[in-house]
Amino acid sequence: MLVGVTLTLAWHHLSNLDRRFFQPSVHGVMGLILYEAGDYSGAADAYRAHLMEAYQTERQSEDPAWNALLTGDLKTAADLSERRANSDPRDVDALLNLAELALDRDDLEAVHDYCGRALRVQVDQYDARLLSSIAYAKAGRYADAIVEMNRALRHARIENRPTSFLRVLKMTGELEHRAAQERPQCLLATYRRYLRIFDPSQARTVKSYAWKAIRAGDHADYAYVDLGVVADKEGNEALALGLYRNAIETNPNNVFALTSAGLLYSDRGDLTNEYKVLKAAYETAPSDSYVAFAYSHLLAEQMADYREAVAVAESSVELDPENPELLRRAAFLFQFMGQYDKALAYYQHAVQIDPANAKAYVGMAWVLYAIDNKPDQAIDAYDKALAIDPTMTDAYIGLGSIYASKGDMRRSIGAYEQAFQFGEKNTDMLSNLCSVYFMAGLFQKAADCSAAVLALEPRNTGAAKIRSFALNNIPTVAAR
Repeated sequence: MLVGVTLTLAWHHLSNLDRRFFQPSVHGVMGLILYEAGDYSGAADAYRAHLMEAYQTERQSEDPAWNALLTGDLKTAADLSERRANSDPRDVDALLNLAELALDRDDLEAVHDYCGRALRVQVDQYDARLLSSIAYAKAGRYADAIVEMNRALRHARIENRPTSFLRVLKMTGELEHRAAQERPQCLLATYRRYLRIFDPSQARTVKSYAWKAIRAGDHADYAYVDLGVVADKEGNEALALGLYRNAIETNPNNVFALTSAGLLYSDRGDLTNEYKVLKAAYETAPSDSYVAFAYSHLLAEQMADYREAVAVAESSVELDPENPELLRRAAFLFQFMGQYDKALAYYQHAVQIDPANAKAYVGMAWVLYAIDNKPDQAIDAYDKALAIDPTMTDAYIGLGSIYASKGDMRRSIGAYEQAFQFGEKNTDMLSNLCSVYFMAGLFQKAADCSAAVLALEPRNTGAAKIRSFALNNIPTVAAR
């Protein structure tokens, strides 16, 4: 009986692990065994050996610098990455390659330089935050290491590079191998919180380290944040909110506790407290784009205080004028307020700094077409957005509208259909597509399209008219 229960629990645990832990090689199996045994440094080394073997024999990418890095040809990796970074300072992958190579030779100042350059290209670039945290941990700067991890973990995404994960895994093992009195308990709680993303059973260890940190006075405010996040992930929002409050009481300037509490207050519809904590977060870190976004969004979308939202956005840009996301947010708010010249200028500045900012191109295109009546320039901006992100439905919708106004129904239909294909179900967009079908003489498609709109919105009078007109025309077409 006991054996059966044990096997069931073991199977349940393994079935909840992310597939990254299961690699089809001797090194991969050894990595899982060592991970389950709690030897995280050994597990990281085994998984790294698996990657090296895989890239040497079968899994070549299109990036020779990345291949060289993974196969251990560090000189080639460094030469190629340096060349790329010099020719294109916005090449984030090259900068991250160089950051990893600097970590391997313990050149921690270089790590921060390369990661900082990557972060100027992509705000809160996840891998750069992880690598920066590891560099700070190596230097014994645990507070900075904790902050860097929290900057990464507040986003609903994960790293792009398997090596970043392995470096956090290895550093976690190295810190845990220290004598108990020398372990940075809060940093370990935060690293374990990152590992919990891929292994839910890590939640227990997060709690253990976090409570030890609180008792020891080791960055207790951040330890409460770790506990709050785990409680929230486990579905206990009331407990999570209480823990965030504890963090704020311990340190009223902890922006991660303030913004996390803000999200929970938002879920509860508690606008008063949401405003209170987000305002405090913004006053603490006005140049932090994540905080500025959250606060200006609250002001504009929930409180209809557009002037203050614009003031917040503009102030944040003044503090960090080369931050493309802050520029884009300010541009959007100026656009919403009808200050189109400023909006266009901010969008143009954003794409000048970050040519890969697809959302800024979309905003710029809208102003160029809807306000400045420059359809060809708007089409060019939309095309640039789609070259960056081919799934961006707003760009397809914009193109659909412009092509329809130019009488190019074929391209208009193609653009709207692409938006629909990539998941856009907005009834206004569908109604526009129905109209274009009708104007193109595709009456059956117009009828079917308008029927789909009516299924979503039965009182849509425009769709009802299109369906009626289309059905009246179908027999005439058939008779011909």
